[in-house]
Amino acid sequence: MSRRRAVALLALVAVLLSGCARSPDTDADADVRPLTLAWQPLTLPAPPGPPGRLLVRDVVACADRWYVVGAVADAVGDTRPAAWSSPDGVTWTALRMLPISHYGRQHVLYSVACRDGRIALLGAKSGGAHGNPRTATWRQSPDGALTEVAAPFELFGGPRAVNVARIAAGPSGWLIAGSRRDGAAVWSSADADRFALREGTAELAGDGRGRTSAHDAAAGPAGWFLAGSLLPTGGTSFCRSPGPRPTVWRGGGGCCPPWPATAGAPGGPGGVGRGGGRFPGRRVRRVAVGRGGLA
Repeated sequence: MSRRRAVALLALVAVLLSGCARSPDTDADADVRPLTLAWQPLTLPAPPGPPGRLLVRDVVACADRWYVVGAVADAVGDTRPAAWSSPDGVTWTALRMLPISHYGRQHVLYSVACRDGRIALLGAKSGGAHGNPRTATWRQSPDGALTEVAAPFELFGGPRAVNVARIAAGPSGWLIAGSRRDGAAVWSSADADRFALREGTAELAGDGRGRTSAHDAAAGPAGWFLAGSLLPTGGTSFCRSPGPRPTVWRGGGGCCPPWPATAGAPGGPGGVGRGGGRFPGRRVRRVAVGRGGLA
């Protein structure tokens, strides 16, 4: 295989060998049968520029296309952002990247979401005196190119920064899940261009019950879901009791909804996503994944 090409994606295309048929005179939940998927390896084309190892970090279906995002890493570990699109999951094209900053030209794109046929992304590269991630968002222009969005340093970084985890899209716009010094936080935007940070928000931020963190987000019909964890006051680590408790927050639509918290599955933090399937006895609309199971 050419060094400018690498098998960087496995398990994108699945062939449905058995489906879920519903009988009108049987219980809907009892009629669900397991799916059997046949996976095939695929080859992504190397983007323009020096050859390197392709890094794949996230994938999303958007309108009638697939998008895969990541980076290209050279022999000494230097990186540059990269993304690909496909109409069928088989034929792939590298997208044009338009970074605007020193760190943007080195970004690894690690989270992508879709809304109204366009994608928005998170990218980061560690650097500076303390080696902290230099994070920024990217958005897709009408011609398909991906452009880094300029933002103040302390929007995602600075002395109050902890992490910027995942981006999600929904009817009211875009939401980024992450954490600041006060605990779980979100960034919201109507257009994926200007994001507003919401930190120190009641229920999301830590309080006398413990320290919170948010790790993933998903949109629902009437608002947002966040998945994360609560480390109770006095807790010290993932390995000692009391350890972190998985937590799911549900917020209404708009820029700054209230965020009541609900208990999740036993175990550590995980992610949340939309589910159209069913567990025995109930229809599942949202699934939160923790180290100990699902909620």
